[in-house]
Amino acid sequence: MKLRRCRPTKLSARSREGISSSLSWEIRVSFLRQAFSSGSKRTMTSMKRTHQKAENQGEEDLDPPVTIANEQETTNPTESDSPPAGVVPVASNTATIERGTAIERDPLEPSLPHDEHLGRSIYKRFDPGVRKLDGELHDPSNAQHVLDLVNNIARLEAPILFESLYYTVAACWGLQRTGSRVRDVVRQAIDRSGLVVRRIGQRDFIWTKELAESTYEGFRVPDAQEPKPRKAQEISADEFANAAAHVLEQHISMDVEDLARETANIFGIRRLGTNVRAAVDEGIALLKQQDRCREEGSNIIAP
Repeated sequence: MKLRRCRPTKLSARSREGISSSLSWEIRVSFLRQAFSSGSKRTMTSMKRTHQKAENQGEEDLDPPVTIANEQETTNPTESDSPPAGVVPVASNTATIERGTAIERDPLEPSLPHDEHLGRSIYKRFDPGVRKLDGELHDPSNAQHVLDLVNNIARLEAPILFESLYYTVAACWGLQRTGSRVRDVVRQAIDRSGLVVRRIGQRDFIWTKELAESTYEGFRVPDAQEPKPRKAQEISADEFANAAAHVLEQHISMDVEDLARETANIFGIRRLGTNVRAAVDEGIALLKQQDRCREEGSNIIAP
């Protein structure tokens, strides 16, 4: 069987135009479908973003702008720097460090008033500051300065051991060693100030008139950051007695040796040596004298 070669059919010009227009229409429809599909996706994406943004904006509107409000209050000098009405600013008794620079405080500035002690509190030391007073401490022209210092120190630290007080006064003049002349000047200032001197054994403690005339029920413990707590000889028998009463409230009954050790620990004293035991025993003796405990054999019992 012989195959016959087919000849290509010749199309007329009208037929070619019809086919061409038909192809172009199909191409256009296909293009429009693709464009519509892509545009729809972009439109849906845009709508989702707009909806999510609206939800976020709604959540932000529900929460009050706490942070912004705080920043505005902090940066407003007319509101933050001025104290509330009726409050009088009190000068600090410590030298302040600001951006690495020590702010000099005059040692003669009044210290904070002595609060009424009704229990456990933190012992606060008078800080003489970085400025040193001019002239000689024993110069008569500085007598008023010495008197002001004695009053300020006593208001903050009373009851305070006399030796601790005059060493602090001497430090305001930069003196590390003191003699009888300095002691006499400080003694004279105490006499003029109206402060009360109470002798316990061989030690003199300086009290303010307000504390001496009231029942003293407090005891002061060292600050956690205090590098050097008070020695037992610097603590009055009244503070030891109040601390011992505090220990008895917790344990009810204790051996006198254990009571002395626990009482010393309250003041940061870890070793119960001879001098420490003698100072603590003065407090326990005062506690007995005030009928705030009773003794049965070697035990001390809370009332």
